[in-house]
Amino acid sequence: MMLSETLREAATRFGDRPCLVEPEGATLTFGALHLASERLARQLAQAGIREGDVVALQLPSNFDYVISYCALARLGAITAGLNPHLAAGEQARILDMLQPRVVVGIHSTSGGSWPAYDIAEFDIQHEVDKPQVIDPAELEPLAELPPDPERPVAIVLTSGTTGLPKGALFRNSQLEAISRIDLGPNWAEVWGIGGAQIASTQFAHIGFMTKLPWYIRCGMATYLLPKWRTETVMELIDAHRITTLGVIAPQLAILLRHEALPRYDLSSVDLIIAGGAASPPALITAASQRFGARYSVRYSSTESGGVGLSNDAGSPEDQINSVLFPREGVEAGVFLEDGTEAGAGVIGELRLRSNAMFAGYWNDPESTQTAVRTGWLHTGDLAQRTPSGGIQLTGRHRDRYVRGGYNVYPTEVEAVLLDHPSVADVAVVPLSHEVLGSIGAAVVVPTAGAQVPTLAELREFCIDRLATWKHPEALVLAESLPYTSGLKLDRAQLASIVAQEDSQ
Repeated sequence: MMLSETLREAATRFGDRPCLVEPEGATLTFGALHLASERLARQLAQAGIREGDVVALQLPSNFDYVISYCALARLGAITAGLNPHLAAGEQARILDMLQPRVVVGIHSTSGGSWPAYDIAEFDIQHEVDKPQVIDPAELEPLAELPPDPERPVAIVLTSGTTGLPKGALFRNSQLEAISRIDLGPNWAEVWGIGGAQIASTQFAHIGFMTKLPWYIRCGMATYLLPKWRTETVMELIDAHRITTLGVIAPQLAILLRHEALPRYDLSSVDLIIAGGAASPPALITAASQRFGARYSVRYSSTESGGVGLSNDAGSPEDQINSVLFPREGVEAGVFLEDGTEAGAGVIGELRLRSNAMFAGYWNDPESTQTAVRTGWLHTGDLAQRTPSGGIQLTGRHRDRYVRGGYNVYPTEVEAVLLDHPSVADVAVVPLSHEVLGSIGAAVVVPTAGAQVPTLAELREFCIDRLATWKHPEALVLAESLPYTSGLKLDRAQLASIVAQEDSQ
C-alpha cells in the first residue's frame, strides 16, 4: 500500500488521534494530516509538479515537512529531504546532485542561496489541536495514481562521513518490504495498535523517511524533538507515556546517570531501540533493569533501508553481548576479500541482502555498482561470526589502525571504555607514532558528577578486557563528541581534535 493510501485509511480509522505533537504541545491529528496533505497536493499540482518529479524539502522536522512528504507522495513525486543542519555550501552541492524540479522551504538561515533553484514557499495549511474527520465533499477531485510497486517515493541522503552525501532511492516496493520486516509477516493486517515514540532524528533521516508508512498504519503518536536534551526526553516519557525509545547508546548512558532521573516515571517504555554506536553489556543490563523494557540493539544503514540485524533472536548471553542476527526477511554474511565466507572468529566484510535495500544511488550508477554486487550490499563494516552463528561487529575497515603490526578496531576498545563509570561517551582515534606506526588516543566525555578519569586508570580498567596493544595510550578530555546530523560519530572531526591536542 502506498503512503498516500495508508494515510487516507488511517484518517478514516483514527482521524482524531494525535499523529504528531510538537514540543510546545501543538498536535496534528491523523485526519488533519490527511486534509492538509490533500490541500497541498492540489497546490503542488497547480504549480506543475507531476509524477516522477524530484522535489527537495528544505524544511525543519516539523508538521510542514510531513505534510509536504505526504502531498508529494500523493502526486507520485519523489521527496528528497535536506537536513537543515548542513551548511549552505553542502546543501548547494547536494541540490546540484539531485537536480530537483523545485525546492520547497525557506532560504538558508546562514545567508546562503541557490541561484539555480527557486525556493517555493507554498501555503501549507493545517489545523492543530482539533479532531478532524475528513469530509470527502470538502476536497476537490485529484486524480488517483494507479498502484505501482516500482514507483519512486523518496531519496534519502547518506550520512556523508566520507564525502558528499549520496542519494539512496527508495520505491514503493522497498517501503513495503521495510514495513513487513518491522511489523512482521502479518504487517498488512496491523492497524491502530497505537503507542508513542520520540522522533529524535531529523525527518530527512532514513529512520523516518522509509518508516513513516508503518508509523501511520499503527496509529502511533510521534513527539517531535528538534534536539536531544536528556531531561526533556525524560519529561516527555513521563508526561506522555512514551512506549518506544530510540537512542544511540551514549545518549542512554547519559540519561541513566542524570541527576534528575529519580524524579521521572519511565515505566511506560517497553522497548528500547539502540543503534549507531556500541551498547556495552553493562549499559544493556542497567537500562533493562531501570526501564523494565526489552533492549534491542540494531544495525542498519541508509542503503539497507534502515533494517538489518538485531540481537532479538539470540540467547540471553548473546543479547547482552550484542551478538546480532539477521531480522526476518534479511540475509547476512561475513565475506573475505576473495568472496568466500569467513569462518567463525575470522574478520571479514559484512554484507546484507533483502527486498528492503535501496534501488540505487540517484544519478550515480558507478557508486551503485560498487555498493551492490551479485545482489549483496557491501556495507564496508567489519564483522565476525560467533560460535552461536551470530555476528559481532568489529568496526569499519577504514577506521582500523595498525599498532606495531597488530590490528586495532576502535569500536571494540570504545565498547570496553564505555563500561567505566567515569566515562559518559568515548571515541578512539589513531595517532601517528614514529616507532609503532599508530597508537590509540581516547577522546573521553567524563560522567557528570564523577571523578575525571586518568589515562592510567583507563589502561588499568582494560587489563582483563583487552590485549595490551589495544589499550589507549593518549587521553583527550572533551565536553561532547562530534556527531553527524545522522547521529553517527564524526571520526574526521575527531581526528582533527586529537591532532590539534597532540600538537600543543
